[in-house]
Amino acid sequence: MRVLRVFAVALACAGLAASACAQSDPAGFTNVYNIDFISRLSSVGSDTQINLLEGGMLYDRIQVGSFSPPGSNIELNLLGGSSLIRIDAYSGSVTNLVEGSVGGQAYFYEGSVLNVLGGRFSAQLWAQPGSEVNIHSGEVTGSLTAYDRSVVNVFGSGFGDQVNIQPGASVNLSGGALGNRARLDGRLDLSAGSLGSDAAVAGVVTISGGSVGDRLKMSPGAVVAVSGGRVGDRLNAAGGTLDWSGGGIGDYLVVGPDALLNLAGGEFYLGGLPVVGLNTAGDSLTLDLPANAVLTGVLADGTPFALSPSDGDLVTAGTLTLHYAETPPAPPGVVAAAPDLLGLRAAQVVVLGDGDALGDNFNAGRLSTIIQGAGSIIGANLELVDANMVMVGGTLGDDADAFDGAELTVSGGQVGNRMQVHSGGSVKITGGAVGSFLEARSGGRLQISGGELGAGMVVREGGSLTLSGGSVAGGFTVSEGAEVSVLGGEFRLNGATLPALGAPGGTATVELGDNDVLTGLLADGTLLALSPLDLDSIDAPIQLTTTALPTPIAFERVVDSAEPETNRLAAGQKLTLVAGGSLPENFQASGGQLRLEGGAVGGDLEAVNAQITITDGSLGNDADLFSGASLRAEGGQVGSDLQAFYGSSVEVVGGGLILQRFEAIGATVDVSGGRVRSGFSARAGAEVTLSGGAIDSATTSDGARVVVQGGDIDGAIVVANGGLLEQQGGGIGSRSRVESGGEAVLSGGSIGDALRVDEGGAATIVGGQFLLNGQPLPVPRPLAIDLADTDVLTGVLADGTPFLFSRMDRASIPRRSQALTAADAPTASFTGDLFAPGTLMLSRVEVPPAKPGLAPIGAEPPRGVRDGQLVVVDNGRSLPSNFSAGAGSAVAIVDGSIGGNLEMNGASLLMTGGSVGSYSDAFNGSTVTVAGGVVGPYFDSFGSTVVVSGDGRVDPGFNAFEGSEVVIKGGQVLGVSVHQSRLDATGGYTQGASIYAEGYATVDGDAELANALVYAGGQITITGGAVGWLQLRGGEALYTGGDLMNLTGDSGLLRVEGYQFFADGVDLTSQMTPGEPLRIEQRNFQLSAVLADGGDAAFYVGANFQPRAMLELVLTPLILGDFDRSGVVDADDLVVWQSQYGQQVDYPGAGADSNRDGVVDAADYTIWRDNRATPRRGLGAVPEPAAALLVALAFTAALPRPRR
Repeated sequence: MRVLRVFAVALACAGLAASACAQSDPAGFTNVYNIDFISRLSSVGSDTQINLLEGGMLYDRIQVGSFSPPGSNIELNLLGGSSLIRIDAYSGSVTNLVEGSVGGQAYFYEGSVLNVLGGRFSAQLWAQPGSEVNIHSGEVTGSLTAYDRSVVNVFGSGFGDQVNIQPGASVNLSGGALGNRARLDGRLDLSAGSLGSDAAVAGVVTISGGSVGDRLKMSPGAVVAVSGGRVGDRLNAAGGTLDWSGGGIGDYLVVGPDALLNLAGGEFYLGGLPVVGLNTAGDSLTLDLPANAVLTGVLADGTPFALSPSDGDLVTAGTLTLHYAETPPAPPGVVAAAPDLLGLRAAQVVVLGDGDALGDNFNAGRLSTIIQGAGSIIGANLELVDANMVMVGGTLGDDADAFDGAELTVSGGQVGNRMQVHSGGSVKITGGAVGSFLEARSGGRLQISGGELGAGMVVREGGSLTLSGGSVAGGFTVSEGAEVSVLGGEFRLNGATLPALGAPGGTATVELGDNDVLTGLLADGTLLALSPLDLDSIDAPIQLTTTALPTPIAFERVVDSAEPETNRLAAGQKLTLVAGGSLPENFQASGGQLRLEGGAVGGDLEAVNAQITITDGSLGNDADLFSGASLRAEGGQVGSDLQAFYGSSVEVVGGGLILQRFEAIGATVDVSGGRVRSGFSARAGAEVTLSGGAIDSATTSDGARVVVQGGDIDGAIVVANGGLLEQQGGGIGSRSRVESGGEAVLSGGSIGDALRVDEGGAATIVGGQFLLNGQPLPVPRPLAIDLADTDVLTGVLADGTPFLFSRMDRASIPRRSQALTAADAPTASFTGDLFAPGTLMLSRVEVPPAKPGLAPIGAEPPRGVRDGQLVVVDNGRSLPSNFSAGAGSAVAIVDGSIGGNLEMNGASLLMTGGSVGSYSDAFNGSTVTVAGGVVGPYFDSFGSTVVVSGDGRVDPGFNAFEGSEVVIKGGQVLGVSVHQSRLDATGGYTQGASIYAEGYATVDGDAELANALVYAGGQITITGGAVGWLQLRGGEALYTGGDLMNLTGDSGLLRVEGYQFFADGVDLTSQMTPGEPLRIEQRNFQLSAVLADGGDAAFYVGANFQPRAMLELVLTPLILGDFDRSGVVDADDLVVWQSQYGQQVDYPGAGADSNRDGVVDAADYTIWRDNRATPRRGLGAVPEPAAALLVALAFTAALPRPRR
């Protein structure tokens, strides 16, 4: 025997049971290798034992044995090391994993054996035909593919989610697990352990124990035999044969038309009646399951079962066969609780105490009893069939069912979700807690007198509910044909008492419409509130019966800690929450007073006839206020989705805050301070008054009225069908809308941009001094008027606030998102105020006279100023958004601010500091002077004058329309578009100017214009200053002075006037005639020139100045003696002549060389003397050239730009 690196190998199995150590005695091998190092061993021959010890590693693929000729007596033992790459094991070999790890891939061929006794096996395992795999323990995480004639025995541990059992392969699962989504085309015998969810069966599966997850699927040819164990929900027999003789199968069993279901057992009942004809072994009967019937019985192993379409079981007609089989006897009496107990039979009782448990799919058969106490657990899908259960504590899982004859009484404990009461079943709830979606199906009976029920309770057609106590969460559904009886008192429908309900014993039947709300107290004093408006669906009448109500005990106390058990408040009771105090979710106030000075109340509060005051702390989301309830928010916070129903009231004052989606349904709401967040809506006759504070946005509809007397609706208000807006003061935001069927009456306050009135809507403006396009508009009586696209309607509202409406007063589209194009001006594409034909009415009233002089800014600042009035914004003060300055008024801003959408109509604005918000407008001869401060983005001028100087700034999106004049003397303009208007820049910095049709711009002096775009019909003249980039888009440009740095264009004309021109250094002047344009059609050259103002210029004419864009050069006639090129011959020119006398000039005609002889001499002085006081040359139109001259140019190199 050859031994390398001898170790005490026997110690490798020390501590393991003898049966668990598969390593053979080394004495039985010719060669024994003990490896504790990294090895590239690639093959193992016959009569060889490899022992991979701790620290050892098989780094390469290893072949254990050989395919041909087959080996014998070969053993690979992993006792602590690892195999990383691949194992190929052939006939005569045994591989034992005791410790260490196997990764990569493992192929076991015919005659080979794999034993996993410990360690970690993460390899992809292929059990080839004729191989054997035994999994005892360890961590097995790899995949398994088993082929024909292979055998896999799983005693412990197991495989992950990638298991593929091919036809002819056999897997015996007696412990451990196979993961999810196993593919079972061969044979699986499950006696213990577990098979995961979503297994697909095309072969044979026998289940005598253990468990199978949900959604087992059978395909044609499959056979599944269940004689024990548990199978999860949603077994789908799409094909094949399902034999069920024992164990349990979960809900939602599906047997398709291509499958068969064989049930073996006895004591079969269908719809509560015995199934006849099944008496002796061999008897069988094919039957169908009626829609609402339940099939019950006892399987051959003694487990009771129940199948019912009403519980989700769908068995296709003609596929179900009952087979008689002798069932084991069921001794009556008390049965010990155990997790593996599957069911109870007649006269058997199980009593569950603390620590006791029953598993999933437990079935309590006919005449059996379950008593469940505190601390016990019953799993999911309990099925009661003609059984009795009393639950006083513990936990019952989801999806419990009470079938025909079953009676379940719950007085304590916790019941899971989706419990169903089927035909003939009865559930009584007097206490405890029941989860969501409790359901009474046809023929099922629910009686609730106490306890807490989750959301989504359902009473189906033919089902019945008697409700006299307990709390029911929202989302209650009553189907048509259901029976619901409610016992209690103080019932109200939409806040009104029901006359038929008087003394105890009085009855009334109520049918709830879509907008109805039923409130009251149940017989135990619990609050009841039902309404389709609160997610309830009530499609059947409700029978109300008056009973005596308990008398609440009066108290008054402070809550300063968590009180999860305090969940009710009644008449005569008062709770005050302070910091640290809290009340639970689903708190009910059926009267009394709840005051929050701190702390928190959980979500889903419901209140009737109660007073709630919040000065600090928070009230949770989804609170509901019903008849007689009031909420006063002085501070703190009210959560989102508050609903206030008929007969309730809400006040928001001081610093109160109500979060999103507050809904007033027939309620009264007063906002005099604080804030209501976005999504507020009023409907069903609600009355809303805003006199202070703010609402982010609002909707009114269906008979609701919103009155704005003060404060602001910062965003839009939508007046939908049946809604009414009365604005008497305050302000409403931009993009408000009156939809069809809605009505707005505007008599005061400020109104944001883009008011829209749709066809079928109505808007009435109440006021006087109406002007249409600046002309008086007589309104002796209410006058219907339609506004054209370019009309401007102005006037004074009844409260004295000036107003202006025009479709040209654009909203955020397109100006908020992009620059205007020529097509935007000035009509069809405007998106400002839009009144559909026939929707606008003017109603004249006497307006208060304007008090001339200084208008004060008090605690409630003015919304506008009129003729002769001046408002000064200083000392950090502010005016609100949508401020309106009427004709003849003035606004001065020193260091304060005005919000967005300042509207000026024939008014004056002087700014030396401060700011004006976005989207402001100047109409009809207004004058805006920005000597300091900032005008926000998207400022529009219509026929007005805007002067920017000093440190003033106008932000991007500035537009000048309809004859406006813009003068930039200093400061910054960060983007301006000129439409049918004029721009004169003599100083300051302009980031961009777009000149559209009939727009004209000049650049002179020290002005800096970074980017100029000139569109068709637009013109720009550059006589000084600096233009960084000129882009022609069909317009015209004249360049006579200043700096032009870059040029591009796709069409249009650039005309350059000067005294001398060079192309790539070549003098063009000799080819030119003064006053006649020379058209240049070539590209890619450097143009340099002495401009008409005497300054030097140079810029590159590249290919991006396209052929459709024209370049013309005009030689300016020289004014003899005008040596400094000022346009006037005067004493300044003599100074130039004196400084250059006797010098040669750079080129003929330069400097003081008037006679163009190249030298400055006495002859040039004579010319100056003879022409002294010649006037400045005009910059009139230059005649078109008689013929275009083509100048062939070749690009050499860009000349450096000469400076003056």
